[in-house]
This record gives sequence, structure tokens and C-alpha cells, in this order.
Amino acid sequence: MGKLTAAFVKNAKPGKYGDGEGLYLEVKPNGRGRFFFIYQHAKKRRELGLGPTSIVPLANAREHASAAKL
Repeated sequence: MGKLTAAFVKNAKPGKYGDGEGLYLEVKPNGRGRFFFIYQHAKKRRELGLGPTSIVPLANAREHASAAKL
């Protein structure tokens, strides 16, 4: 895990970016970003929102994603 950096998150252009092991960053055209975790449950793809980038730092998003895997 760990393809993204805090500097990249701060300056990211609109789009979706994977950090590894199911953690993603999504940046909307208005510049707002969010972290989310993708997992599979009962053979269906699910997304767990981890919070906006303005409140949740990358390190915390990684911790939450790691805890959600358990």
C-alpha cells in the first residue's frame, strides 16, 4: 500500500486514484476530494466512505481502510 502521497492528495486533479489494497481517492471537478474503500461482500462490490480530504489525512484513511479489511 502507499502509491499516493500527501502532496499528491493536496494537489490532485479531478479523477479517481488508487492507493492500493482497496483505498481510493476521488477528486470532483469542484476540487473537493474524498477517500473511500472498495470491498466485496456477498459477491457484490461495495464502497465504504472514509471521509473528505479536507478532514481526513491520507495516513488516517490508510488506517481506516486497513481496519475495514478485518
